[in-house]
Amino acid sequence: MASRPRTSGSRRGGRAWPRGGSMNAPQLDFSAMRFSTDDLPARHREAMFREFFGRAVMKLDLEPLSDDPFHADVTVRRIPGLDLVSSVVSPGRASRTPALVADGNDDVSLLICSSAGTAFQRRRETRYGVGVAIVIMNAEPDTVCFPSGGRFLSLQMPRAALTPLVTDLDNAALLPPIPPSNETLQYLLNYIRFLQADGALGNPELARAAAIHVRDLAVLMLGATRDAGVVAERRGLRVARLEAIRPISRIVSANPSSRLLPSRRAMASRRAMFSSCSRARAPPFPSSFCTSA
Repeated sequence: MASRPRTSGSRRGGRAWPRGGSMNAPQLDFSAMRFSTDDLPARHREAMFREFFGRAVMKLDLEPLSDDPFHADVTVRRIPGLDLVSSVVSPGRASRTPALVADGNDDVSLLICSSAGTAFQRRRETRYGVGVAIVIMNAEPDTVCFPSGGRFLSLQMPRAALTPLVTDLDNAALLPPIPPSNETLQYLLNYIRFLQADGALGNPELARAAAIHVRDLAVLMLGATRDAGVVAERRGLRVARLEAIRPISRIVSANPSSRLLPSRRAMASRRAMFSSCSRARAPPFPSSFCTSA
């Protein structure tokens, strides 16, 4: 599932899709929009999902690979310069065909996989496993196969916003899968979980800041330029690190003697990082680094 939703006034799940206009408009609703086949008549689920949500909304050609009843549950969070798409789909394949690529969507998709499968782009096959992240360029035909079902978190970012920040964005699709052990990927996932649980994405001001932080982390994984890397580390990565250690701080406050706590030496190190991050200030940076596309 790797394409930015592009509709005009389509309605699903009781909520209307935004009708064009600037994504910076203050009246925009940044709360989650959900589409589930559970809300459709059983005998029409596959066809309606493929035609409406697949081709019309996500600009993807979806083909089931199982005779079992078709199921899909997709949640989209649209914030300035970033779409977060969470999807659970029956076994199948999703393709950006040459005809669909003509829609002009040139977003860069960072696809974080919770299921195994294979992706094809630029005549290159990439086998992905659970927990890895892969890069897909929406301006070029691609296919993602998930024979055992798909569970994905997709970050859709405008190419124009990333181009000045990434060393070789044109070849990002050729990057090997980013392993789940990658520190920045771990921080990214933790930060997104925090945003979803905290409800921050429903607040326009906080959503804009969150989009910048998420993009910072993505840039670091894609290969940031030197200047962009400095900014991203002192801004998005710093915030993500703070969110990662907050649960430890809460445990310490609630139960200082807990046997589940890390060693005093480890805690001292985390406290030092927390303190330095709280005091640190990012250097001046070009305004283009924090404006949404």
